Amino acid sequence: MKSEAYMTKDLQKRIQELEAALGLKQMEIDLLNMVIEMGNAELGVDLKRNFSTPPSTSSGKSNGKKVTK
Repeated sequence: MKSEAYMTKDLQKRIQELEAALGLKQMEIDLLNMVIEMGNAELGVDLKRNFSTPPSTSSGKSNGKKVTK
């Protein structure tokens, strides 16, 4: 059985690892946002709003009816 002090030290190490990983992800998000902003300025288009494709005219569902080919 691990002592409480060892478990605490182990958990603190894990917290540091998670904080480091979170920091890297935040830096990645910041970089990607900067790229989007640069693209907005370069293209004159709001890439965040115009990223999605237009909606399909067909949902692909058969409304409960069996489709045969």
